[in-house]
Amino acid sequence: MVRQHRWFLAFLAAGLAAFAITGAHLGIASARHSTAVSSSDDQVQTTVPMSVTVATKFAAFRRPTPADSATAAERAHLVHEFADGPADDPVAHADFSLAQPVPVAGGAMTAWIAPSGEQVCAFIPDPAGGDGAGCSTMEQINGGLGVTMMGGAELGDSVVVVVLVPDGAAPPTLVSASGQASAISVATNAAAVLAPASTTLRTTGVNWALKRFAHGPQPRPASAG
Repeated sequence: MVRQHRWFLAFLAAGLAAFAITGAHLGIASARHSTAVSSSDDQVQTTVPMSVTVATKFAAFRRPTPADSATAAERAHLVHEFADGPADDPVAHADFSLAQPVPVAGGAMTAWIAPSGEQVCAFIPDPAGGDGAGCSTMEQINGGLGVTMMGGAELGDSVVVVVLVPDGAAPPTLVSASGQASAISVATNAAAVLAPASTTLRTTGVNWALKRFAHGPQPRPASAG
């Protein structure tokens, strides 16, 4: 069963709206599938092969993947958490054999990214148990909308932010209440940080006031001027 944080947010391009996902994912159906098996419990997962476009724009998925036992265990965990999702859900069909870890700056946790056909998915561990995930198309990613966040009581006045960053793209920035901007470090084509709710996340063309997402879903980031 997929377990998700009650305040997990996934952002899609349609209307720049924020959606709370509490038992089902939002996604787009894809075609061609292959099969992968989780070695932890022999749970079968149907995956969607990574598209050429995603492979071209995400060097993280072109390099050799870590083969240590901890990485293998986390990939098996992600299969266990998400493989039984809806048939039209890109999260359920992500290729976890290519999943890459993304350290969350300022937080004692690691997020993950993985391809799913024409989309790229981000996975955030939930301090309350389970995991949350959201997927973005390349159009969304290039438009600054490849952002997933998690907030809630367990995180206090902070928000976990994961921004997908394709090859050659500028890193996202955090802007303090006083206006000071600092770039978020990019690792494996993603920038992840545990950010104070008082800050603003700035991606390509979009400003996200994190206070709107610290304690529950609120709609509409502001367009950057």
